Amino acid sequence: FIGGDDVLLAAHNASFDVGFINVSLLDAGKEPLRNPVVDTLSLARILYPDLLNHQLETVAGLFKFDLRQAHRATEDARACLEVAVGLWKTLLALPEEVFDKIYAILQQSNMPGILDLWEAAAQDRILSRYEPPEIDEKYLLRLSNEFGEKEKGTVEFSPEVVLEYFSEDSPLRAVMPEYRFRPQQRQMAELVLSALINGEVALIEAGTGIGKSFAYLIPMLFWAVSNGERVVVSTFTKALEEQLFFSDLEVLRRALPFDFKAVLLKGKGNYICLRRVERYLKNPQLLTYNERKALLYIIPWLARTKSGDISENTAFSNSGSRHLWEKIRAESITCIGSKCPFFKRGCYVYSIRRKVRDAQVVVVNHSLLLADAAGGVLGDYNYIVLDEAHNLERVAADTYGAIVARWRIVSALDSIFTDVPRPSGTLAFLFSSLRNREKYGELYQQCINAIMSARSMTFTFFMELTEQMELVYHWREQRYPVRKRYDPDNPVFRKISKFGAQLIEHLKQVKLTLERFVESVVPEDEESERLTEELRGEIERIDSIMDALITSLNPTESDLVYWMESPSPQDGNENATASLNFAYLDIGRILDSVIYRKVATAVLTSATLSIAGDFSYYIKALGLYRLTPKRLVTAILGSPYDYDRQLKVFVGRFLPPPSPHNEREFTDEIVRVIWEVSRRFRAGALALFTSHHMLQNVFYELHSLLEEEGITLLAQQLSGSQAAVRRRFIEEVESVLLGTESFWQGVNVPGESLEVLFIVKLPFGVPDEPYSEAKQEEIRACGGNPFIEYVVPQSVIRFRQGVGRLIRSESDRGVLIILDPRISTKRYGKMFVDSLPTRAIDVFSIDELLMKMEEHFGDKR
Repeated sequence: FIGGDDVLLAAHNASFDVGFINVSLLDAGKEPLRNPVVDTLSLARILYPDLLNHQLETVAGLFKFDLRQAHRATEDARACLEVAVGLWKTLLALPEEVFDKIYAILQQSNMPGILDLWEAAAQDRILSRYEPPEIDEKYLLRLSNEFGEKEKGTVEFSPEVVLEYFSEDSPLRAVMPEYRFRPQQRQMAELVLSALINGEVALIEAGTGIGKSFAYLIPMLFWAVSNGERVVVSTFTKALEEQLFFSDLEVLRRALPFDFKAVLLKGKGNYICLRRVERYLKNPQLLTYNERKALLYIIPWLARTKSGDISENTAFSNSGSRHLWEKIRAESITCIGSKCPFFKRGCYVYSIRRKVRDAQVVVVNHSLLLADAAGGVLGDYNYIVLDEAHNLERVAADTYGAIVARWRIVSALDSIFTDVPRPSGTLAFLFSSLRNREKYGELYQQCINAIMSARSMTFTFFMELTEQMELVYHWREQRYPVRKRYDPDNPVFRKISKFGAQLIEHLKQVKLTLERFVESVVPEDEESERLTEELRGEIERIDSIMDALITSLNPTESDLVYWMESPSPQDGNENATASLNFAYLDIGRILDSVIYRKVATAVLTSATLSIAGDFSYYIKALGLYRLTPKRLVTAILGSPYDYDRQLKVFVGRFLPPPSPHNEREFTDEIVRVIWEVSRRFRAGALALFTSHHMLQNVFYELHSLLEEEGITLLAQQLSGSQAAVRRRFIEEVESVLLGTESFWQGVNVPGESLEVLFIVKLPFGVPDEPYSEAKQEEIRACGGNPFIEYVVPQSVIRFRQGVGRLIRSESDRGVLIILDPRISTKRYGKMFVDSLPTRAIDVFSIDELLMKMEEHFGDKR
């Protein structure tokens, strides 16, 4: 069918297809294919790195070919042809600068098939000029980080006008015909208005379906525009960030009687640095082969992007190019600001900073907000909303703590100097920019020697830490990484502390030699002046690393928890090493200092902030008890959904209580229940696990059972990326999805795609997790009950987040099946039961469960 060896083959992910064909040919006793091959997937990733994804269906859609029957051989082949033609036309019409930059890198890379195409295109481009193909730009990812104009007129702040938007005749109906009046949403808006007028901190639990984002955005926007203020809205998940910015604020811009300027802000490390990337585009030989290959995905995107946000570049993000990104991303410590030639000529960070200064609402995430609290991009602001506030405590612990890991130190040293594949790094660049190099040669060599010695000592220290953890804790025999708290008497710490002291001395030597070098250098031109400034930033980074290392090696602070963490035993990465970590225990004190005391008004909100109607846990954890009683306002606003009608909750009392001793029996029962329910009702079902190990066991046992019934079984990490798994789950209504950590919150699945939710076990944290363990000790030392005051509340919040996946609209109906009988048999179970939106019904057999589900679902089969 294919013909001779000279016939050109085109395929999307060619290595898979050709490999598959060759196996079949060899099985048939025939010779493998030797044809030249064009891989349209590789070419699409280079030419259109900013596609939503690079699946054949998406690339075909880009070139306006409707692939209606994906994964059918003839249709896929037709689509591949259209894609190949479209990509060839794109290649012929590339701007000369982009074409040449990619060509230069291909000539230094091991990609013969793509290089052949470029050479053929180079010949054709000599003879004629070509027009690019027509494309459908909706398939390209464009992350605009601003919209709107700052209102120049006068907007009067009036609570009465604001509340009209939360009435039966709401002006929102003009742009949202589906808008419905919800009393709870109006109540929340009233609370936000009161907080703005009276300078309060409001802690508001807003039940699912209230529409909390409008309830805080509308009052805040009226207030900001009328008073010339800026509002910061901080959230936890990327999904909510994007919903707020690209959906909710866009709707409000059309609904409100004034315009406003909105900015979506991310950390500096999300943006490309034009100065740093130019360095490697001019000298790609400074990069390794894999880094040069990844640089190919940067060039066409850089010619098109307006935001400079690497999240737009799906080809690069999926290429595992962390090492290259560290070399070309923007970062505070080495940024030379106004001395940079790109500072006012395209710098994405400078651009976003300017936009933030003029914005009336800025959307950020909790990590950036807290990292910026010392005063940075956000500048001064008086009004803040902390959405998904139930995650604030742990984000703050991570932000103000530190991870001391080998890769962090080696990365910092490599950024200064590395000789692989060639001498590069800020030190090498500075030295080579100097004309009088002989004058500085000896100091330069001293710096290199100090860096080499520090790098070697870094490997020694972390290998010793890793091996000592193996000797004491046998981490290689475990399922998960081992995390162990330590103090000066810990046996591992005693063994590694002398190596740690030596590493600190080596890093001090790096700092001293670099300082001597910088002090001696007399910049000869603008470039050497810039590089000198950049090297000063690198010295600051080494100083910061030393501070974290010194803190880790002096585990005596009572307000800190220290722990060591092994690599993951499942990784199979022989080069992975353990790390040292620390975090602050009194996060509330920090939050009080960096947020509550600095702002006039703060609104903290989430669907899960109370434990059985009590706010005590979060008032303490988030430091809100430090506020004067008059300044703190709390409210629980229930959901507008009719949970008694829409949701049935069943507790499987017939299952054995989960424990390490009966894991096999418990797993078998889970498999039986999921199988029986799925084949009987064929409803979209999500099962939430607390252990990936148990998830895997259930997946492998369920797979063939559900396959026989024609029901799709999907599992987190086993069936593709989270986004891909979620998409398939929504599309294939008769499917079962098994998920762990990231599926417990922030995942919304509409309608019939999710009608049954299994909670396999009550989501208690790992008993010896260091931070949790330290918090419990603190409570115990004060005479409290750590299980009831910390462990159960943490678990209830996560449990409530999981339950919240099920009913997402007024038309949804569903069944929640709790497979852990402890919720009904243990005293602490009442805290979980009281946190449910409707009453729980105990069932004592699988038949009783199916019968009661039949009553709820009626005719559904």
